[in-house]
Amino acid sequence: MRVPVVLLVLSSVLAFADTGTADEIFDTIGDGDVSSAFWVIGRTTVGIQRRYAARFSVEDSFFIESVEALVGGTSSSSARLTFAIQQEENGAPDGTVLESVTNFGLPFIIGNETPEEFTFSGSTLLEGGQDYFLVATASTGPSDPVGWRTNTVGFNGTLAVSDDAGPWQTFSTGNYPAFRINGSVVPEPNSFSLLAVMCIWHWQRRRDSGARK
Repeated sequence: MRVPVVLLVLSSVLAFADTGTADEIFDTIGDGDVSSAFWVIGRTTVGIQRRYAARFSVEDSFFIESVEALVGGTSSSSARLTFAIQQEENGAPDGTVLESVTNFGLPFIIGNETPEEFTFSGSTLLEGGQDYFLVATASTGPSDPVGWRTNTVGFNGTLAVSDDAGPWQTFSTGNYPAFRINGSVVPEPNSFSLLAVMCIWHWQRRRDSGARK
């Protein structure tokens, strides 16, 4: 059955009448005090290159725009850190990087209570109902690992740790890292708009049927 072009255009316009806006998708920073404890990422004192990954759940589909995290160099302000988004598979990161961002020259973590912002492209879609991992990797020397502060809002979550690029080991902890994910929620079709489209389509069918008699 032929669908009128005007109906297709109207349907497209109405379907996106509710525009997505940037919002906090996931947040364990809160407005409370900043913890003095932190996880160490990068080269540890015993010579191990360590990564951490924090698991988070997505209720609605959204395009990720930025990550804010309480991170910093533990011995200087020259450290750099990469945050990557990976899907969850069998309880751990699946190894496929959906998008990653690296910040250079992180501030010294001691005395710094301002979240560091990592700006993403805004084009990577995270699907609602899925679990993902925020993977933190630090390219540091032996004397400059990166610290990632723990949350103070009482959030218990799943962390994964990997030493020297080995397999991930996951565990549940109340010392979950402090970070915030911002994004634009994918707009959902408005129910009234869909009803209007169906009424117009029904009217068009009746008109076309009458014209053929």
